[in-house]
Amino acid sequence: MEQVIPKSLAHAEQSDPQNDVRDLGRWARIATMSCTSVVAIGTSLALPWVLWFAAGVAFATVIFRNHPAEVLYNRVIRRYTHTVALPPTARERKVALAVAGGLLIGAGFAFLFDATQLGYAMGVGVKLFLRLLRG
Repeated sequence: MEQVIPKSLAHAEQSDPQNDVRDLGRWARIATMSCTSVVAIGTSLALPWVLWFAAGVAFATVIFRNHPAEVLYNRVIRRYTHTVALPPTARERKVALAVAGGLLIGAGFAFLFDATQLGYAMGVGVKLFLRLLRG
């Protein structure tokens, strides 16, 4: 007599956790890469509103379960790439993003009040800080 396995369990048996993690590798950095790009553009062009937008995204990540770019990946991109969902943002990363958000607000105000050297220093500092998070 042949055993019938439900579809959900059959997929789980065929799924290899090593392959799932390997497939996820390039997508796991989507949030950090997108924010690093926005911070680089906002800093290089000395645009306070771009830096404040990035700060808002950082604070949204602190408040909610995932980064907005990760939500986009989990709800849309993942359907087409057939990869696993990204896990919730870790507490340590949320603390780091809160610090980065505060620095971005400060950099935006520095550019607004013509303290461009301070703005560039803070913007580059945040970019390097986010680069370290990506690692």
